[in-house]
Amino acid sequence: GQWDFKKQTLITKTGVVFFLNAIHEYHWIDVNHFETKADVLDHEGAVVLQQHRKMSRIKDQEVGPKRPVDPKRPPEFAILDRMVGNWVTKVDVTLAELAGKKVPSEATSRDSHVLAGRFVETFERQKDVRNEYFILGYDENRQIYRFWHFMVNGDVIEADGTFDKKTKKLTWKSLDKKLEGTWDLSYPDERRAAFTLRNAEGRLVFEVAGISRREGAEEQ
Repeated sequence: GQWDFKKQTLITKTGVVFFLNAIHEYHWIDVNHFETKADVLDHEGAVVLQQHRKMSRIKDQEVGPKRPVDPKRPPEFAILDRMVGNWVTKVDVTLAELAGKKVPSEATSRDSHVLAGRFVETFERQKDVRNEYFILGYDENRQIYRFWHFMVNGDVIEADGTFDKKTKKLTWKSLDKKLEGTWDLSYPDERRAAFTLRNAEGRLVFEVAGISRREGAEEQ
C-alpha cells in the first residue's frame, strides 16, 4: 500500500478472483470520520464494481482490547509482556548536521496488550506535544521480534529484532538497513536504548541514547 500523509489516504491493490483486481482507498477525514472506496477492475483495467462506505466513531462506546491475553503463547512473548505499563523516556539525540551537538528530549508513553497479547501498542507523547505510535510483536514463523514506528511526519520505520538471553539485549535492524540499535533489558523496570540512523549513502544522520523507566520505579 501507499500512504499519502498530506491527504491522509492509504491506497492498496489486491487480486480478487480470476483476472479481477481491486483498488482500495482509505481516507481519514478526522479522528472521528473515515471513508473508503473500492474499485474492482477487469483484465483491461475497466471498473466493473464500485463500493463507497462512510463511518463515524460511536463516541459514547468505549473502545479497547477485548480479548484476554492468550495463556498458550510461546515464552518469547514474555519480552512483550514486560513492556506493558506507563513509561518515562529521556534521550539524547546527537545530530551529525549540527557537528555532533546533543539535543535532549523527554516523553511519556502508555504500552498496552492488543490482539490477545500477541502485540503491544505504544502511544507516546513528547514534551513538544508531538505524538507518535509504535507496535511491537513476535513472528512465530520467522522466530524474530518485529517493530513498527509510525512517526508524526508520516514516515514509518520497520525493524526485525533478535534477543540474546546472556546479554539480555534485543538487537534491532530496520528492513532498509539504515537504522540499527539495541534495547538493554537487564532490569524489569528499565530499558536502555542506543540507535544509529544512516542515510542511503551510509553517512551518519544521528545517534540516539536513552533510558525508559517505568513510572514510579527507582533508578537502577
